[in-house]
Amino acid sequence: MIDQLLTQFLEHLRYERNVSAHTLRNYESDLLQFFNYFAPADPNERKQNEPDIGQVDHLTIREWLATLHSDKKKKTSIARKLAALRTFFQFLVRESVVESNPAKLGSCPSIFPSKTQSASLKPRTPKPISASVTGPSWNCSMPQGYGFRNWFN
Repeated sequence: MIDQLLTQFLEHLRYERNVSAHTLRNYESDLLQFFNYFAPADPNERKQNEPDIGQVDHLTIREWLATLHSDKKKKTSIARKLAALRTFFQFLVRESVVESNPAKLGSCPSIFPSKTQSASLKPRTPKPISASVTGPSWNCSMPQGYGFRNWFN
């Protein structure tokens, strides 16, 4: 069943969303890696167990992402793998295979803070934009809430 769903998903990406061959190859690889983690092959029979897609929850996905992080995978690779899962489960929700998308987690950086970020991930305060850009002829002060696009109209 999972092979059929994966094939349908890849066809959806190829024909309806018109993604590149590179994206297709990587998404397929990422999803197969997740399925191998979720339902590993039986060492005695050397046969892949059929994963029950309805059993996947957000904790399973977080455990897999944590495993990837502990394996020293790059954050960009982990983020792409999470994007592949999100897109796949979004497709499954649309096709009424599952009821909800368990891959809708927070953003990837909040899952794996860098060494320079604090563990609590406090929100950053935006720095004010400098009032003078290039010299005295420019006055960059705008009323609050007035968008930049409307500034020159």
